[in-house]
Amino acid sequence: MRTGSLFTAALLVLLTASACTVAPSDVSVPAEQPIAIAPLNTAPEQASDAAPLTAYGNHPASFGVPIDFEDSVAVVDGAVFDPPCTEDSSRAPENGHFLVLSTTVDLGQHDGVNALNSFGFKWIGSDGATMSAGLYTNAARFCFPLGEILPAAMGPGQHGSGKIVLDVNSTSGTLMWLPDATQPGYEWAIASAQ
Repeated sequence: MRTGSLFTAALLVLLTASACTVAPSDVSVPAEQPIAIAPLNTAPEQASDAAPLTAYGNHPASFGVPIDFEDSVAVVDGAVFDPPCTEDSSRAPENGHFLVLSTTVDLGQHDGVNALNSFGFKWIGSDGATMSAGLYTNAARFCFPLGEILPAAMGPGQHGSGKIVLDVNSTSGTLMWLPDATQPGYEWAIASAQ
């Protein structure tokens, strides 16, 4: 039964990758604001439960690498700090900086909830302080039009793509995604380019 699920997930990833692309404008910063993400960690080409866990007890992850969770597949395609907000009612970040993730998710037939959302993330800043609450502020909520945000409400078997906006306190640290609080999550060590 597990082999069939892995085959189905792999086929879903291949079909998704061949049919969907993320436009460069979704993950780039205009030339007048040259802040970009420089990944500090490397991970295997496919997120794997067999890889050694990080110091925080999570699986190492890389941008653009599919993550299988339950019977769904999620990809954090890229990230950028402090891009210009485009929503008319946008405000300055409440915690200091916006970290905007470009994401895609394919929910399995048995999943009824999109676990890839701002509430599943934690940020450990360069000062070591953990932010697990307060990443989804009103400022983050109104940075981009709703049509550019990853849908939170999705049904079984659906595909979605869009941005997740997190309001963080620094431009260097560790981003963690915990789709299931009882299991190790996934983690990216990132910093803005110097």
